[in-house]
Amino acid sequence: MLTRSDKASPAIGVGGGVGMGYEMQYNQFLLQTGLHINGAIEKLKLKDGDFVLRSSIDTEDYIFDFWYHQKDRKDNYTVTSLQIPLLFGGEFNRFYFLAGAKANINIYSKAHASGVYSSLGDYEPMIDPFEDMPNHQFFSNYYAVSEEKCKFNFDVMLSGEIGIRLGNLYRTSSDRSKVRLAIYADYGLLDCHVKGDKDIVSLAQTFNAGDMQTSIHPHHFLSTKDATNPVHNLQVGIKLTYLLNSKVGKKRFCPMCNDEFVPRKYKKKCVICLY
Repeated sequence: MLTRSDKASPAIGVGGGVGMGYEMQYNQFLLQTGLHINGAIEKLKLKDGDFVLRSSIDTEDYIFDFWYHQKDRKDNYTVTSLQIPLLFGGEFNRFYFLAGAKANINIYSKAHASGVYSSLGDYEPMIDPFEDMPNHQFFSNYYAVSEEKCKFNFDVMLSGEIGIRLGNLYRTSSDRSKVRLAIYADYGLLDCHVKGDKDIVSLAQTFNAGDMQTSIHPHHFLSTKDATNPVHNLQVGIKLTYLLNSKVGKKRFCPMCNDEFVPRKYKKKCVICLY
C-alpha cells in the first residue's frame, strides 16, 4: 500500500494468495485468466508529533484543549480480496512472460492501530497545563491499541510477471503438467482509499475512574481527515504456477524432439525445436 503525507508513510508488509485459472496456448502465444484469492498485511507508519483536540469537555463540563504526544504509531491493515486477471504473453523454450490487468475486489479488511501516547490538558483560566494526573486522563507513555473494520474501493491493477518453466528444456508428449516459477509486480491504477472524517485519536464520552487511560482510542489513519492523498496498492513477489495440459484437435508429433505441436501456417515446422 502506497500513501504519503506529512503524517504517514508506507512500510513493507507481507501477503500471499491462491487461485485457479485457464491458460490458452497457441504456438508461443499465451492468454491467461481465472479467479484468485489474495491476502495481505499492509502497513503504515505515522510520524511522532504533538497534536491537539480543541474544546474537549471533561467530566465536570469544563472546556479545555487536550494535547497529546504520539510516538511509535503503526497501522496494520489485514486485507482479503478477490482478483480476476486478464493477462497476455508468450513462452519461448523454457522462459515466459505475461502482462495485463487484474480486477481487485475487496472482500474483507480490518485495521489494527497502536501507538504510545502522553497527554496534558490546557485549561484557559489556568496558568500551567495539567499533566501527570492519570485520574484526569493526563498521563505519560501509555500504549493504546484498537481494531476497526475498514473498506477499500474497487481497483484495477496493472500486472506483469516473468519466469521460467522448471524441468526439461523441451516438453515431451508424455508430459501432462508443468511448473513455472516467476517474479511478478501488481500496481493499482485507481485510488482504493475510502475517505473518512475522524481524528487520529478520540476520547470516550464516559470514563472509568479506575482506569482513565483507556478512554483514548486511536483510529486507523486512512479513516481520518488527515489522509487526503490517493492510496495505491503495490505488490511484488514470487509466483509458483502448476498447469495441467489439456490439448484438443488432431495431434502432431515432431520426429526430432517428439513434442506434440501445432504447425505454423503453410509451414510444418515444430514450434518447439524449429525442426
